[in-house]
Amino acid sequence: MIYWVIAIVIVTGFVPVVLAHKIKFYPFNYIKPYLWLLFLASFYEGLFSLILKVDPHYWLLTYSFAEFAVLAYYYNRILNKKYQNIIILLGAFYAIGGITAYLTVYDPLYFDKYFGCVTTIFVYIFTILWFKDLFLELNVKSLWQLPEFYFVSAFLLYFSGTFFLFLLAETIFKNKETHYIDYVIVNIGLSFVLRILTIIGIWKARKV
Repeated sequence: MIYWVIAIVIVTGFVPVVLAHKIKFYPFNYIKPYLWLLFLASFYEGLFSLILKVDPHYWLLTYSFAEFAVLAYYYNRILNKKYQNIIILLGAFYAIGGITAYLTVYDPLYFDKYFGCVTTIFVYIFTILWFKDLFLELNVKSLWQLPEFYFVSAFLLYFSGTFFLFLLAETIFKNKETHYIDYVIVNIGLSFVLRILTIIGIWKARKV
């Protein structure tokens, strides 16, 4: 049963790219790198993780770097590059810290915690800044009609949930018999929410 649920969630990762294919206007185009990353992640998870059972640790390391990069790009653009220097500085610290950790402490669980916590904090900060700028400008009649609202809400909900999974990753994996299935279920649920909100955001963009 759990594999069918995982398969359904993986399939939903292909939908955003398909729906967004013909949408050309800005600022919607800023989300497209993330949609393609979601597409690639779904492909990898479906083929290599679910079917071929390949060790995912190297993929997770690569994905973490790519995820931070596309999120940094997205927030930088929707914030009109107002905080570009800060984003570049945070990106440099992220990369340096990640590479240093990789070269000195080879522990996949440590990487999960490091990358996950840093990315979550990044999303918190720049989501708050986006809402602040939006309300100060007072030029939006309804958040429900704004595609960006669904995208940043998806990021905020997903990383808020996975933040605690990252912190508890070591305990979870050391007690796989009792906690691992719970970890999988929570992660699948959060991934599904992320993808559904992303799809809703794209659907709203198609009506703009």
